Amino acid sequence: MRGSLSISDYCQPFIEKSINDDLNVWTHIDEGEIQQQVEYLSANLQSKFEENLAVSRASHQKKSDSERIDPSAKLLGLPLAIKDIIDIAGIETGCGSKIYQGLEAPLYHKKAIDASVVSRLRAAGGILMGKTVTTEFATFQAADTKNPAALGRTPGGSSSGSAAAVAAGMAPLALGTQTAGSIVRPASYCGVVGFKPTIGTLDLSGVKALARSFDTLGVFAGCVEDAAFLMDSLTGNHWLVQCREDNQPRKVGLCRSPYWSAASDDLCKVWEDLVYLLKSMDGVIVDEFHLPPEFGGAVELHKRVLAREAFDALHFEWKTYRSLIRSKLAIILEEGEASKTECYLADIQKIGSLRREFDRALCDFDVLITPSSPGVPPPIEEGTGDPIFNRLWSMLGVPAMNVPGLQGEKGWPIGIQVVSRQGEDAKVIAASFWLENILNAT
Repeated sequence: MRGSLSISDYCQPFIEKSINDDLNVWTHIDEGEIQQQVEYLSANLQSKFEENLAVSRASHQKKSDSERIDPSAKLLGLPLAIKDIIDIAGIETGCGSKIYQGLEAPLYHKKAIDASVVSRLRAAGGILMGKTVTTEFATFQAADTKNPAALGRTPGGSSSGSAAAVAAGMAPLALGTQTAGSIVRPASYCGVVGFKPTIGTLDLSGVKALARSFDTLGVFAGCVEDAAFLMDSLTGNHWLVQCREDNQPRKVGLCRSPYWSAASDDLCKVWEDLVYLLKSMDGVIVDEFHLPPEFGGAVELHKRVLAREAFDALHFEWKTYRSLIRSKLAIILEEGEASKTECYLADIQKIGSLRREFDRALCDFDVLITPSSPGVPPPIEEGTGDPIFNRLWSMLGVPAMNVPGLQGEKGWPIGIQVVSRQGEDAKVIAASFWLENILNAT
């Protein structure tokens, strides 16, 4: 086939960048393992890859070969980065913890089977590049990953490595998880797309638990279309087609959230510019949206439930290897250990009530647009950044997508978040595609 691109040629730029990693993105990467996957797919499915590439060239004329992704391809030959709390058979799951990570760790062991989501990636022909850095048990203790979009600034957490891998061009797609703000915030800081679907959309089997009332698998990508493509491949939905065909929302709510006092000067400036831009758009109603007063305590509610469920999830590690747990996680586990069961159950009931109230409050709006983070990524020595603009949406279990494209005064990324009700993932993806096109045109 004239002008065809082999699977090996397609993957090589990603492999070279990853092997020469100077950003501390990977906890496990083995060029030999990657090449074995490439050779197997090349020997058995190269002709299918060429067919898919031809379709992709017709529909993505403006993209380079290494950027093209097409829904007809599924994941054939596409490199993927996997957060290191997600099991891959034959590789240890380190969880960013001294308890599990490294040959000297007391509970070091290689996993026997893939996580459910990883088995889906393999079945779709994806190439597993390796494991990406996570903060300790996906909480708040900063790891040493660098932000390729803002050197010297945090890439966020806990899905630090996955966001940075996509931003640095080490992988076009990556998996992450979010319990507080671990997909949307790193995506904002690294200037990439991050999508947290409705809670429960992707199976968590083989994913280390933190707080199961909130834990959600999601994806990172370079653009909204690619994130939708990966989600379609994992779920069997057709969100990519929907976002291309009919993406302009009918009515958009502008939600500063009850936590606007945490907004930086950079965020305030780009927010006002964005509001002016959106209100000038034809064919869409753009109004301010104010959450009812009872949502004002959502951050503390989320913190309490996360602490209790983290204590339950990490009870063995806490009781057996407490000296190996770092300070930020230790504080959370101490709070969880001290919590009363009756208070926890009351909090769970309150969350259910707030989820129902949010559905009612949003009934006249398709989506909300709200900040992804308080501003640009903070200095790396200050930690992973504040998830204050993410906790509410994680607690509600709603779909949320970071859309990059805005910048602070020094050119560092600031993301904008699109959210909607549980189950309205298609609306979030479509509206994010609409917003992405607006920002790219400005």
